Amino acid sequence: MKHLWIALAACGSRPPPQPVEPPDPGTPIENPSLTLGAHRGYHVSGAGTTCMVYPNRALPELETRAKLIYVEGERDPDALEALRVELRIEHLCLLGDAVAIDFARRHPQHLTKLVLYQVPAPADLGVPTLALDHADADAFEKFLR
Repeated sequence: MKHLWIALAACGSRPPPQPVEPPDPGTPIENPSLTLGAHRGYHVSGAGTTCMVYPNRALPELETRAKLIYVEGERDPDALEALRVELRIEHLCLLGDAVAIDFARRHPQHLTKLVLYQVPAPADLGVPTLALDHADADAFEKFLR
């Protein structure tokens, strides 16, 4: 048994990473330790069900209904996937525009819900999707339930 443990340790085996709870609302976070290239960081506002907002846009009307993680950085679905992995979030709600649609097409297994803001929703995503023309907090909250 001792040899097995030494072999596992030599291979760098370790337990799988555990999900990280997003910080409290209002906490600005700059993450120089994240190796994400395009991403500079994120900040969190609101309370309730967690939903990532990408690309970053201020939606204070929705903060009353959910905890929003506003993601900073380039408009790149691969960079968003890198952040999801770094934060160890297995499944997420995503609020965004055409970049969010690209993310949904590439990584549908990691989305629980998709909220599209000011873009039409394609029918072929395979993810529960809500399209909003404006920040309709009631429709948003009902969709997240």
